[in-house]
Amino acid sequence: MRATTYANVLFVLCATSATQAFGAGPIQTSVCDINANPAMFEGAEVAVHGSIYVGMDASNISDAACPGVAIHLSVSHEASLRKDIRSFERNVRKYGMRATATVVGQFHAKAPVLPFPMPAIDMHSIKNVLFEAK
Repeated sequence: MRATTYANVLFVLCATSATQAFGAGPIQTSVCDINANPAMFEGAEVAVHGSIYVGMDASNISDAACPGVAIHLSVSHEASLRKDIRSFERNVRKYGMRATATVVGQFHAKAPVLPFPMPAIDMHSIKNVLFEAK
């Protein structure tokens, strides 16, 4: 009887660990939460909703709840081929340099962003996009 109980407990622990490791989606968070504890999100897949600014040299996401704080957004070549990101890049030029959206990607607390290192999200996808008027 005891061996069966231990086996069941072990099975539940393994199933829970596998679900957390493989079945979990990105961590739903905010620019403010990431800024408060960037080490907690290091290397994690995050989904962040906020105001996006697209500039000539850099793009970032911010949140009105924590003014003066922004996270750099980068896009790899592979990600730039995705339909949602291509559409965003095309429309941001058409509608203006600002939008609100949810970005999904891997967070890095100390990414080498020129001219100075700052937190960054390597975007994999973008959704819930709403462009602001010019």
